[in-house]
Amino acid sequence: MGTDFQFRVPQNVPGKFYVIDQCLDCDLCREVAPNNFKRWDEGGYAYISKQPETPEELNLCLEVVQGCPLEAVGSDGDTYDWASPIKGDELKPWWKFW
Repeated sequence: MGTDFQFRVPQNVPGKFYVIDQCLDCDLCREVAPNNFKRWDEGGYAYISKQPETPEELNLCLEVVQGCPLEAVGSDGDTYDWASPIKGDELKPWWKFW
């Protein structure tokens, strides 16, 4: 599987780390790095609320990347254009939902 930046959730704060829409809200990221990850209650998934600012936070975020069971946390966000569209944000005709 692996992370795909175009599927990032819109609540992510731009930077190196991001969460994609495959997050199953297992709570691992919030347990390991609570200063950096929060839960989006409306969507039932995690997102990066604050990019790491200290070496300790950086190490904890890297631990989350390695431990995420669905590989839904990426660490290469600093190589992408955060202004680029998020996949799935576009409107779909009703017949494409089946």
